[in-house]
Amino acid sequence: KGESILVFGTNVSGKIQLGNTLQDFKVAQTLFIRIFAKIDIESNATILTFNVEPGPIVRGTGLLYVNIKQGINAPIYLKDANFTVRVFIDGEWKVVGNGRIITEGKLEQSSGLLTLSAIVNLNRAGFSYFGENLISKGIITIMFSDIQMKVEIFDLKGILPFKDMKVDFKGPSISVSIDNIYDVQYRIVIESIVPPRFRITDASVKVDITISNPFNFTISMKNISFDVYAEGGVYLGKGGVGYEVILGPKESKTIKGITVQITNTGYLVGKYDVRSDCISGFSAYAKGTGIATVYDVSFKASFVTSNSR
Repeated sequence: KGESILVFGTNVSGKIQLGNTLQDFKVAQTLFIRIFAKIDIESNATILTFNVEPGPIVRGTGLLYVNIKQGINAPIYLKDANFTVRVFIDGEWKVVGNGRIITEGKLEQSSGLLTLSAIVNLNRAGFSYFGENLISKGIITIMFSDIQMKVEIFDLKGILPFKDMKVDFKGPSISVSIDNIYDVQYRIVIESIVPPRFRITDASVKVDITISNPFNFTISMKNISFDVYAEGGVYLGKGGVGYEVILGPKESKTIKGITVQITNTGYLVGKYDVRSDCISGFSAYAKGTGIATVYDVSFKASFVTSNSR
């Protein structure tokens, strides 16, 4: 731990160097020696893979880089470790779970890279944070704190504290794409012949969307709604899915024939071709949300599609 210790002994004998000469000495009285040890350890972690189980429990593997800058000069066996998991919610790092390292590693030199496995138990707030940020954005930021590493150095066994480690994990996110836009419906209302002026009303289109789950656990989505925009962020209208969509691990599903009501019909006037009596020449994308559930924990999930013509 880097704390000082007090050692004492009796009948201490040894050698002392006086100039160029070694002289024997012996101390009959008790000799006290205080030893000061400063241990300085630098470390950081990288999450490689993870899996979610009921609980909710997260099992993962990662890399732990350790650099012992001062205090220990011997091979270290890392037996296991306990730690606290924190995430940044409402302006502070809140405790959302705890975990432990379940594999062993050996640090032969003062620095090295170890591959370790861990298991983490999360509370519902923590799992909601993981789900909402990972599924929607593909990134989570975690703070590992209160790290107590069980170690062995030769015949010595003890607990070595590590400094807090903040880890950013970038992974896949749930994806939604617009595959097809068709069955364009609208009504032309002639307001003036000279000069020619008209407006478009009762406009709607049908779209097919595909939702893809890149994770190795099941996700259900309900209350899916989305706003549709033309290029440049011009709002067009909105649509939604009125039933629950269940996506198994690594599964994609296409939902066909979703009606999108176009309320910003003024934008369509500029895309209307009188000769062909059709609306064309623009692309659209969607921004949406839904309620995602993994096991029995639900949270808000959001998505943005790519452009589709």
